[in-house]
Amino acid sequence: MLALARAMRTGPNVLILDEPIEGLSPLMAEKIGTALNQIRTSGTSILLIEQHIRFGLTQTDRTYVMSRGRIVAEGKSSDLLEDTDALKKFMSIGGA
Repeated sequence: MLALARAMRTGPNVLILDEPIEGLSPLMAEKIGTALNQIRTSGTSILLIEQHIRFGLTQTDRTYVMSRGRIVAEGKSSDLLEDTDALKKFMSIGGA
C-alpha cells in the first residue's frame, strides 16, 4: 500500500505493477484490488503483470496472456473471466 501511495503522489499517467499481491494475505490482496480499482477510475492507466489470473482479470479492461515470451491469448478481461475453458488453460500456463 505504501508503494502504491508513493507512486500515486507523482500523478502518473500510467502505473506499472509487477505482481502487486505476491506473498500477501487474501485480505491484503483484496485491499490492493480496491486501491487499483480507485486508481483506474481516477483515470490512471495500469499495466499489471500478474500470475494470479483471476485477480488480474478482475483488475483490468484488457488482458494479454503470455507463455514463454509469446502472447497465447488476448481479449476483454470480462470475456476471458467468463470463459471457464480459457481460465483452466491459463491457470495451467502460470498460476491461479
